[in-house]
Amino acid sequence: MIDLKYFNINKLRFDIRYKTDANGLMPIAIFLHGFKSFRNWGFIPYICEVVAENSFISINLDFELNGIINENLVEFDTELFAENTVSRELQNAIDLISLIRNGANKELNFFLSEKWNGDIHLLGHSRGGGIAILAANQLNGISKIGLLAPIGYFDRYTQRLKKQWMDNGFLEFKDLMSKQMLRMNSSYLIDLENHKDDFNILEIAPKLRNKVQIIHGEMDLSVPLKEVNELYKSFLKNIDYNSKTNCNFVLLQKANHLFNVQHPFESSNSILEDVCNLLVNFLKSNEEN
Repeated sequence: MIDLKYFNINKLRFDIRYKTDANGLMPIAIFLHGFKSFRNWGFIPYICEVVAENSFISINLDFELNGIINENLVEFDTELFAENTVSRELQNAIDLISLIRNGANKELNFFLSEKWNGDIHLLGHSRGGGIAILAANQLNGISKIGLLAPIGYFDRYTQRLKKQWMDNGFLEFKDLMSKQMLRMNSSYLIDLENHKDDFNILEIAPKLRNKVQIIHGEMDLSVPLKEVNELYKSFLKNIDYNSKTNCNFVLLQKANHLFNVQHPFESSNSILEDVCNLLVNFLKSNEEN
């Protein structure tokens, strides 16, 4: 049986799932959502449920400024959404991991004290995959990184668009799911510029010593195959890497950026089942680094 508990601590909103009849202590796997997403989007709770069924403590986090105010209808607080930056999302991930490790919150510490074995894995979809890489680079002791349709770079914009963005003070676009006009303030671009090196995923990847699993869809139009291939090759530049044991890349046929799932989530499909099986097998593998 899987139990679910919701926490809201210092603006960090997250769900914890765990197997009530698990034998012994369990590792934690934290799922980081992508752009225009949230902790309960589509397949995220389903993946977290499957991970928990396989004797992991799964945690799905809402980034503080994702702006979501109605999950079922998908409605955003446009002002909050506009203020989000990569730095804020990275800090949210770091703060959650610190909260877990330092035991500062009595309720959370008591909840985890008889369940957690001390290991933490990171899972991320799309931009959340990029955040997982940055967090693993900044924090010691992250075990494995599972990347679903991950980005290879945060700066995805033409010079012309960036100039227009800065001149206007914001970038505005219509979100197809919520039907809302959303904005990203120029602070997002300024944040990228101020942290060019810190946020350079392709330069960070070769320096990591974590085991990595990349899962990507061949029909992904949001993160092109060329981009994810660049990311994979960057991981393999690590001289300590053996591509069969430390970094694995699986390309799923006929799969799109969302693994052919929509929101609200209705049911799984063969592609999502492949994703879950790959993730669980990766997390449960005991090969040495």
